Amino acid sequence: MALQGMQQVVRISRMSAIGSNANVTFPADFMRSLSAEIRLIIYQLVLPVDAFFSRRFPSADTAALLLTCKLINREAYPLFLSCNNFDIDDSLSFYYHAAHDFYKHVRQISLIWSCNSPSDDGPTALEVGKSNFEMFKYLYKFPRLRILHISGFWAADQEYLNLEDHWEEEGAIQSYLERSGIKAFSEIPGVTKITFSDIPLIAQDKSEIMIALDKYMAKHLRDSQSGSWNF
Repeated sequence: MALQGMQQVVRISRMSAIGSNANVTFPADFMRSLSAEIRLIIYQLVLPVDAFFSRRFPSADTAALLLTCKLINREAYPLFLSCNNFDIDDSLSFYYHAAHDFYKHVRQISLIWSCNSPSDDGPTALEVGKSNFEMFKYLYKFPRLRILHISGFWAADQEYLNLEDHWEEEGAIQSYLERSGIKAFSEIPGVTKITFSDIPLIAQDKSEIMIALDKYMAKHLRDSQSGSWNF
C-alpha cells in the first residue's frame, strides 16, 4: 500500500518536474527537483519497514535511498533512524556515519539478553553480568528511545527454566525479572514499551510465557508512569 502511494506521488511529481525541466534525470536529480514537502512524503512512505536493521539483515533496499545524494541523506537520515528498529549488537557501525546523529534519533532498539548457561564451556556468570550491564548502560546514549525488544536464548537460562514451571503463580514473573536484572530496563527514561521473544532474529508466534512477560512489563510501565510503582 505504501509502495503504491509512493509510486503515485512520484508519477505526479515527475510529470510536473519534467514539464519544467526537460534535463531532469532519475533518481538523484529528479528527487532534488521536487519540493521539500513532496520529498518528505516519499521518505515517509519508503523508509519505514516491518523488520529490524542489523549487519546480518541490512534491508539494503530501504537504506539505499540514503545514498542518493547529500541533500536526500541529510533530509531522510533522521526519519530513517526514528521510524525503524535497530539491532544494537550488529547495526551501529553499519548504519551510522555520525554517532551523535544516530544516538539522537533512534527510538526503537532490539537486543539480545545474555543468559546464565549451565554449560561448562559457556560464559561465566560474571561475564554474562558484565555484558548485560554494558549493554544496559549503553542504552542511556539514546535520548529518544521509546521501544525495546528483548530476545534471548532462554532455554539456556537456568532461572528462566525454573520460571517455565511457575510462571502462572502470583509474583513469579516479577521475581524473575528482578533477579535477572531485566526489570531495570523499565527505568530508562522515556521507554514506553518493552517486548520479549523466545528466539533471537526469527519471527514466530509468541509462547504463552513471552506474552505474559509482555503484559507484565506493559502494566509495570503504566504503573511507573502514573506514579504507582509495583517494585
